[in-house]
Amino acid sequence: MSNQFKAPSCAMALIFRKNKSEVLLTKRQNTGYMDDLWDCTVCGHVEENNSMKDTIVIEAKEELGIEVLKEDLKFAAFTHLRSETAVYFYVYFVIKDYKGKIEIKEPEKCSELEWFNVEDLPKNMIKDRRKAIKEYLKGKNYNEFGWD
Repeated sequence: MSNQFKAPSCAMALIFRKNKSEVLLTKRQNTGYMDDLWDCTVCGHVEENNSMKDTIVIEAKEELGIEVLKEDLKFAAFTHLRSETAVYFYVYFVIKDYKGKIEIKEPEKCSELEWFNVEDLPKNMIKDRRKAIKEYLKGKNYNEFGWD
């Protein structure tokens, strides 16, 4: 009998501008998870038949209305998260290029989109996402959150 467990995997995407001095964030609403907090603009649970990059391509179109090619995704960071209810694997990618105009496509789940200076991220941001962005910008690609 195996003692292995399967942790949910989520793919996250970061969109920067101005030489990575600004990052685009979304404010969550009506999702049942971390509502009213700022989050990465593209997030999604990885479905059984999709790769992480497939998930970003799908979610970018659904959430922001932009077309992203898998070759325009660059691995950024991995976070091993432990919350009160579950353990997660979060994999972050940077969207290097896209086609289309960024706009809120799921207004029932997203109340705002805003560019933030990476040195002045909002106080009401999901903490593990803040850490992942800060650590990525320092060149660190692996993070643990909630383990101490």
